[in-house]
Amino acid sequence: MKKILTKGVALFSAAVLALGLTGCSGFRRFDPNKTQLYVGLYNGGWGSEWLNDAKARFEEAYPDYEIVITAMKNEYEYATLKNNIATDFNDMYITACSYYNYIKDEQILDITDAVTKDMADLGEAGKSVESKMDEGHRSFYKTAEGRYYAVPFGSSVWGLNYDVDLFEENELFISASDGSGSGITWTSGKEGAAQKSAGRDGKTGTYDDGCPVTWKDFQALLRRMKSKNITPFIWSNEVGYRNQILLSLWADSEGAKNFEKIKTLSGTFTDYKGEEQTLSEATGYKINLMQGKYNAVEFAAYISSNEYYDRSTGTFGFTETQDVYIESRHAASLGDRNRIAFLVDGGHWYNEDEAYIEETNHSRYPDDYGKTGRRFSVMPFPVFGDEVNTTATYLESSHEFAMFVNAQTERAELATLFIRFLCTDESLRRTTMMSGLHRNYEYTLDEDEIAQMPYYYQQLYKLQSSEDVDIVNVRQSNDFYIENQELASIIGWVFQGSFTNNQGKNTSLNEPFDDFRYYTKDGLTVDKYVEGSYKYYESQWGTMYQ
Repeated sequence: MKKILTKGVALFSAAVLALGLTGCSGFRRFDPNKTQLYVGLYNGGWGSEWLNDAKARFEEAYPDYEIVITAMKNEYEYATLKNNIATDFNDMYITACSYYNYIKDEQILDITDAVTKDMADLGEAGKSVESKMDEGHRSFYKTAEGRYYAVPFGSSVWGLNYDVDLFEENELFISASDGSGSGITWTSGKEGAAQKSAGRDGKTGTYDDGCPVTWKDFQALLRRMKSKNITPFIWSNEVGYRNQILLSLWADSEGAKNFEKIKTLSGTFTDYKGEEQTLSEATGYKINLMQGKYNAVEFAAYISSNEYYDRSTGTFGFTETQDVYIESRHAASLGDRNRIAFLVDGGHWYNEDEAYIEETNHSRYPDDYGKTGRRFSVMPFPVFGDEVNTTATYLESSHEFAMFVNAQTERAELATLFIRFLCTDESLRRTTMMSGLHRNYEYTLDEDEIAQMPYYYQQLYKLQSSEDVDIVNVRQSNDFYIENQELASIIGWVFQGSFTNNQGKNTSLNEPFDDFRYYTKDGLTVDKYVEGSYKYYESQWGTMYQ
């Protein structure tokens, strides 16, 4: 009875929190003639508009059922939910899922039958959730025993978010360059101006036209911004965001195939000193010697040591920082601050701040506001070596965002039906159109659908659909990582370490952007940073590898 009572209390409490009051009549009443499915949604950057849309369509198609959505944030963070899921009232969830830990503790249901079932009942004969799932996610979610306990929902990328309008207005696009950082022909790219260069993919008419290809050209771009009183960067106080941007650059420098070795802990690579290294579970710490790691640290060091960042950088949370970024256009017109070119954030940022963006667009720029709003896009990372790889690689954001069913539910069949419904072509397309979120399945938007999306969503869709883009992740199914959770979240630890400063004192390192802001004057260099993190993790790894 204790378990039933606890679950009942949780249900009542969540109903109060999630459903609220309906005027003087009291709490909302569910339809007693319908079966309710309780869905817990992580109320983060992707919002809930797309899920409310799916709820309405599902209830129209299945009038005997009612979808009850509880959208919360802290309650559905991984650690909190994992501790409480056994007594939580929800039947299923759409949130971050530490997949193999849930399986190990038998907290989520085996949904293989639903994932592999033909979708003829949903109007898509010959397809299943499994067949539509992209190969990268399928290989992760399908266990060694051939079972599924969750399926991916969607993701975006960690890239260089930039203000397209600002680039046009200040001729920051490249028309021609030899990659040396000098002799660049700059352009607005507007009609009548010099045509934008083909960009890194070597193709015109794609998302990266006019963007710098080489590291030297990117440095030249930052110097040009400074000369025009434009602030290149702003980032929030979220350390994880900065680390993921740098991991994304690391992945781009290595390429998808080499970056995968971080997770498999196998194979060889050439380190930043030109020496060959061999990876194994015993020597996993050597990933800190990868050229991509060195390039990522160099990128942060150059930006921070040259103070190419806004004065409020690192001060505010991510939403406030997004607002400062958006408001910098207006603030610059008043002389309060420089306009800001790049925002360090994931692809979810626009949906997270869309209401604020629309409000400021309507009130301040009525002549500029159109169907697709102010224009922002994502720029590929610059190439550091002599060889230009035309395939850009990005780290996946929201990489653990998944759908799974509570092992305690009595409505498993209904829950899996709703999961399958959320994977129909219509649901996939509508989710992307409403949020910019890229679903991890095979589907295509037509030109009319793309045209209805904000400009930023359009660019994200084109990027993630491009044959010249690879998207990687840091999900690990490796037994070593599963058994050593301290190391499983590469995002959290891979840039930590220490160095000896000019005064001979040992100084801790945590995240390159901030570390070079504060310690460049104390003698911190890129080499010292990489060596310090390597030595630190060589010792730490040894305590965990048995």
